[in-house]
Amino acid sequence: MTTKVDTTEELRSNAIITIHPDESSLIDAWSQSVERLEDALSVIRDNSAPPDGHGRAQVAMTPSDVADLLGVSASLVRKIDNEIGSVNRNERNVRQYKAEDVFRLRRHINRQLAPLDAPSYVLAIANQKGGVGKTTTTINLAQDLATRGYRVLIIDLDPQASATASMIFKLKDGREVSGTSLGLPSEKTAAALLDPTKNASVFENILETHWPTIDVMPASPNQVDEEFELINRRTRLEVEEALGKNVDNAKRDFWLNFAKNLSRLRTERYDIILVDTAPSMNLSSVITMLAADGLLIPCPMRNLDLESLQSFNATNLRHFKSLIGAGYPTRLRWHRVLPTQRRGVAVEDSNEITIRTALGHTVNDSVPQMAAIARAAGGATTIFETYEGQGSSDKRSSVTARATIRKVHEPIIKAIRLHSAAKHGAK
Repeated sequence: MTTKVDTTEELRSNAIITIHPDESSLIDAWSQSVERLEDALSVIRDNSAPPDGHGRAQVAMTPSDVADLLGVSASLVRKIDNEIGSVNRNERNVRQYKAEDVFRLRRHINRQLAPLDAPSYVLAIANQKGGVGKTTTTINLAQDLATRGYRVLIIDLDPQASATASMIFKLKDGREVSGTSLGLPSEKTAAALLDPTKNASVFENILETHWPTIDVMPASPNQVDEEFELINRRTRLEVEEALGKNVDNAKRDFWLNFAKNLSRLRTERYDIILVDTAPSMNLSSVITMLAADGLLIPCPMRNLDLESLQSFNATNLRHFKSLIGAGYPTRLRWHRVLPTQRRGVAVEDSNEITIRTALGHTVNDSVPQMAAIARAAGGATTIFETYEGQGSSDKRSSVTARATIRKVHEPIIKAIRLHSAAKHGAK
């Protein structure tokens, strides 16, 4: 019996995939794909939301809104505003407040989280699994905190740079550009905070955004190189220790360099720092845990996501026990699981009940899956923003989503306040 072998011509005529004859051909085709995908994404971004910061404005708040967020009366808000300066008014002569106005009011009544010379509060948003709502949580929480009068810094440690892509940046030359267009080398990203050999001021890498009270230390795909360098440093350290060599503190302290850099940021400049970590369990994630005051773990109540949650917790615990046993300090004092993307599916509802029974108060109120939140992905207008021409149905759904998210955030913000008060001896 003769075996028939398909010819190259026959295969090509029925091909559903291109097999490249050599590496050069593959690289050329791959390069074209990168360029074409960037062009396609530009179209998608333009369709999703206005491409500049002027088109994504904060949702204006009334004195009553601000009073609720500050925990004071609306009359006091008006009185203070009359004393320290006016805000914009709409066509009905009603005062309209933005985040920077509320920040000014909060500082005036001295209700910041901590004394102005204290280190900024650090909250890590982490999970080793992707697609759980980590970056969405970071951006929504940052903007919610800003509307409550806090000044926020987002540190994007995810090489996918999704948090960076969600904001518009104001460059020193006056231009406003999308976070997807920065194209930064790793030394200009948040990765510089991890490198103990870089002594330049980390403040140089902080960029202003279209929200005056939210800054970002951005990410880029290039910063994945820093993770490899962290692995190399750890390997060299372990080899030297195994050989009985005296290892100086500078080499050992690469675990703490991130924490040391963050401690230079003070409440006078930022009330809260949110660290958006990579969707993996790597060295930078462990280093972030050593630097954080609190840990928020977004996690849908799906079976595989919960399996990943258990793995994430077990791995973190192992590293923490090892590092703390070796004498490394940590600021971390609380953690909370944030159920995300709740769809009302029976098995997920049952899973959530089981997890709440097991973990108790460490499980936060859940974030429902909402169209308004989903629309905000990839740099589109968030639920805390509006744009000219926004439809009435979109506005209504954003109002509902905003109220829902603020309620979900309440216990998280309360935990931050309680811990900060305990740290600084507030009554």
